[in-house]
Amino acid sequence: MDCFKCGKKIPDGELFCVECSLTPAAPVVTPSQKSPPKAKRTGKKAGAHEAKKHAKPMKEEAKHRVASNRQKSSKGKTIGMSIVSIVALVSLCFIAVTYVPFTIEKGKLRAKEANILLREREMDTLEETIELLTAQNATAEKNQELLAKELSALQEQIMGRESDAFQAEYDMTSQLQELKRLSQENIELLQLVDNLELDTEMMTKQIGSLRASNVDAKGKADFLEKYVVLVNNDESTDYHKYGCTLFDEDSFWAYSRKLAESNGYAPCPVCS
Repeated sequence: MDCFKCGKKIPDGELFCVECSLTPAAPVVTPSQKSPPKAKRTGKKAGAHEAKKHAKPMKEEAKHRVASNRQKSSKGKTIGMSIVSIVALVSLCFIAVTYVPFTIEKGKLRAKEANILLREREMDTLEETIELLTAQNATAEKNQELLAKELSALQEQIMGRESDAFQAEYDMTSQLQELKRLSQENIELLQLVDNLELDTEMMTKQIGSLRASNVDAKGKADFLEKYVVLVNNDESTDYHKYGCTLFDEDSFWAYSRKLAESNGYAPCPVCS
């Protein structure tokens, strides 16, 4: 369908385009709007033809009436066209007055509808975004829970390793103390060994000296055993060896064997 004013293509059911509806002017009468006068003119011709058929006997009068009817028809046609034009103009003015606000309101409603549709699309987009963010938030919460569990496990491992480290440090301290004690004992033992070595060396020297003295004493003992006899300081006539049970260690005389025998002493029957 075309706009009545500018001729642009418009949707069916509309009379004007948006521009023409906002700036209305004098309406344009289309050929279709002139159809009622034609219908009226056709009716006049039919009436004239009927009158002519009944007025055949009176040709002149009929001609005059035809001419008069033609003039009347022309005047009626002009008047009819004027009436139609006035009616069309009034109709168009009425339509413009009533339809233009409706068209404006319709345009506003369409704009509001488009805005509402846009808002609905934005709401749908926001809902999708919210759902996506909710899913991401749930995933983040799960990841946070997993990270919290891993962190707790790591803290337990750290605490366990710290405890092991403290225990190892304590054990190391104890071992160091034990090592110091053993080192001190080792030093003391080394000193004792040194002292024992010195004592051993001294004792070795003493043993050597004692062995030498023993050898000398043994030689002397052997000499005394062989050449010296002991005579009790009493009236007995026997001489004894050292260690004899009849020998009196508190009071005795020592003689050579030959001298004792020359003085009349005889060998003891117990120790000889």
